[in-house]
Amino acid sequence: MDTQKYTNKDINEIANLVLARLNNNTGFFNSYYKKTEDILRNYNRMKKSIELLENTLLELKKEKEKIASTIVKSNKVVLKEKDLNYYYTDETLENRINELKQLIIKGRAELRFIDSCLSELEKDRYFDILKFWYMEGKTREWISEELDCDVRTITRNRKRLINELSYLLFPQNIIDKMSS
Repeated sequence: MDTQKYTNKDINEIANLVLARLNNNTGFFNSYYKKTEDILRNYNRMKKSIELLENTLLELKKEKEKIASTIVKSNKVVLKEKDLNYYYTDETLENRINELKQLIIKGRAELRFIDSCLSELEKDRYFDILKFWYMEGKTREWISEELDCDVRTITRNRKRLINELSYLLFPQNIIDKMSS
């Protein structure tokens, strides 16, 4: 895999955006239904983002090993990358490694929670609608042919499954509905 296309800043922005959306810190959503749809649409991006963060973490750990194996007269070390100089002290490099570890841990925890909620719906006859529609971007027509049913059945069951999933992902949704 070629991670050279993404800078650390790009990877962090992707991870933070997805995590913020999962945690509803951005105000993008106006309902639990929309939040659930957004989580499913970003599911694959989140996985990719965590993978990129893990690769970056490995690279930084290798850099740290190189720094530790050289004798440094000052507390600053210059790492050269494509004609750019990056200055790290041992402490800031360690801080960056720890930040990445925390992002990865948080992202993995979010994915595990989403996976556990999805697994509650896996036995549903129309569960694959969610995967095809949100994670693979297939059309209703394609899905109806694949599942051998009417397009209206796809629409109706997609909405039903999103509602069910939203209750699993956001238990406060139930409380909100009961109190309104």
